[in-house]
Amino acid sequence: RLLLEGLDPQALPRLKAAAEAFTQLQQAHLQTENELVLPSAQAGLDAQAQTAMGREMASRRGLSL
Repeated sequence: RLLLEGLDPQALPRLKAAAEAFTQLQQAHLQTENELVLPSAQAGLDAQAQTAMGREMASRRGLSL
């Protein structure tokens, strides 16, 4: 709610549409990653390389493993 304070009410439909489009893109991205990329990585990389890949992905998101 705080994000919406001071926002032009006419902008809300555009904001909602943009959020929905982003959500759909993220869901498609995660589906591709889970169905194609991760199984390929598991089949083609040893445990050490998989761990390194996971840590690198986490660090890009500000997380640590």
